Amino acid sequence: MSSARRGSSRAARREAALDRLLPAAARLLGDGGSFRDLSVERLAVEAEISRASFYIYFEDKAELLRAWFSRNEDAARAATEGWWGSDGPVTREQIRDALAALSRLHRDRALVAAFQELAYTDDALRELQAVASARTFEGLHAHVRRGQEEGWVDPTLLPRETSAWLASMLGRMTREVVPRADDTDLEPLLDAGAEVVWATLYAPAAAPAD
Repeated sequence: MSSARRGSSRAARREAALDRLLPAAARLLGDGGSFRDLSVERLAVEAEISRASFYIYFEDKAELLRAWFSRNEDAARAATEGWWGSDGPVTREQIRDALAALSRLHRDRALVAAFQELAYTDDALRELQAVASARTFEGLHAHVRRGQEEGWVDPTLLPRETSAWLASMLGRMTREVVPRADDTDLEPLLDAGAEVVWATLYAPAAAPAD
């Protein structure tokens, strides 16, 4: 077997282990327990894999959370592409769809809480979070600049400063508000978020000229 094929096979097995371990961690932490106190042995038993298998694919529990966060970031890039990558005027529906997709990635309260718990002391986790925040800002900034050049984003806005505010808002909502929201509260939150973004960026440019 070629080294490329072996690498691909190992990556697939690692993803399969991740698919078992993440739900197992969420179940074990569902009552508000500490991820730091959760043993690899207990996690492996819950996931129905061996402890040795865990360490084949993950150096420690922090690496497991880094893998979860990286997977979410890949999905987040795909979710925002329909919004930031749009050719031409953006609709409220495109914004709401993107916000809904981003929100689904952060609905697992236990894993979000576990990430925040370890991020206080794990430099690599904090770096991942910083890179994600920078990506959000850069994506929004490029989108706003392009929209202003093409005439479908309010030309009076300061693009860098506006993007920084919106990126901060998105980060806080997805990390802190969405995970704690009940299902009945989420839909109004998404509606309100889409309206805030629409009113800030696109409504003035879409208004008929006097």
